[in-house]
Amino acid sequence: MNNSEFKKVISLAYKLLIVSSITVYNTAGEYHTLDLWVRDLEKQVDYVESLSLVCPIAESEGNSEKNLAPLPKSINIYAEHDLKSPSDYTNLAKQHDVIQIAVNKPVWYSKTEFNFLKAARKNNICIISALSSNRAKTLLLNARSKGVLRFIKSIISYVGLNIAIAYFTKNTDGCFVVGEGLRELVNRKQPNVYVGTASWIRQEDILPKSEIERKAAQITKHQRLKLCIATRLEPMKGVHLALDALARIKDQSEESAHELLILGEGEELERLQKQSKKLGLDHMITFGGTRSYPDEFFNTIREYDLMLLTNLNDEQPRLIFDAISQGLIPVCPDSNPFKALRLEDEIYFSKGDANSLAETILNISAINDYGKLLNKLALQAKNFTIDAMHENRAKWVEKTLEVHCK
Repeated sequence: MNNSEFKKVISLAYKLLIVSSITVYNTAGEYHTLDLWVRDLEKQVDYVESLSLVCPIAESEGNSEKNLAPLPKSINIYAEHDLKSPSDYTNLAKQHDVIQIAVNKPVWYSKTEFNFLKAARKNNICIISALSSNRAKTLLLNARSKGVLRFIKSIISYVGLNIAIAYFTKNTDGCFVVGEGLRELVNRKQPNVYVGTASWIRQEDILPKSEIERKAAQITKHQRLKLCIATRLEPMKGVHLALDALARIKDQSEESAHELLILGEGEELERLQKQSKKLGLDHMITFGGTRSYPDEFFNTIREYDLMLLTNLNDEQPRLIFDAISQGLIPVCPDSNPFKALRLEDEIYFSKGDANSLAETILNISAINDYGKLLNKLALQAKNFTIDAMHENRAKWVEKTLEVHCK
């Protein structure tokens, strides 16, 4: 069976209800939400018979919120606050074949998820859990140096999140996680685990060979490589490591020091700005805010040479494939979620080690044939598109549904 035939089978396989805590904005009857999530959902509708969404809904007088995009009109939207009685949950659940609940809140904030689990079990409906990041660990990492009170609150939330993970993964028909770094969180509780790879790129986003060769020539011309970081500015993202690495490179040779664009917003912005000033890097670093995804974001990063991913957590960011698709060499920690992708050895550095990051950047800057490395990475990225991500997940959901129905 070829891919197109398979997609036709998948598209008729099941009606999916996604329960999410991401806010959707109602703007004069049109629904908007985060542009990244819209790109994900736009593709997911191709692999199900129908897609419904239960989420918080906020009224908006206009699309003035940053980085929002309209949701596909084919998606059925249900406001979480309209579900008040057990029958409300049951009636909605019975209209679907599969319910997907995100496990990203402490157990005491998971009323909606508990109610859908109860409705699914009572009515013999397949239900799966989803885990996209180790939010519990992230809370602890972000709470460091933030005061005793915040750290205590983070510990309480950490416990609540882990209880939720244990309960929902054990009591659902299966669990899918994003990246190998999260597998160990659920393996002992749920035998049916699917490990997906996060990627938002399409085949047509990957630069053709002629453009890659142009990018390679561009990198070769740069005496100082143009570096980029794009992330939420929070401690867990490890952006401070990039500044430390840049300072080490600068100390070795002012001529080899590279410029760095930091895209993103968050609580670490002021701290990073102070660190930049303290290290004498202000003339080399630009804090560029955010860009809408994908066009504005791709247009910006395409002018850069290296994308630095400095994560201290266990998640596998889709950013690695965004970078490769636009002709950037990603520089990644050697943690499980990244090493499991089996990309080229030259791009890895020791997780959390600024000296190793500086060394990796310098080693890449000394490469004679950037075109060879970029072409290899682009070829590998073709196996990790958003289409492949949803097709592989849909196959797993379909098998999980089959087992449930036996």
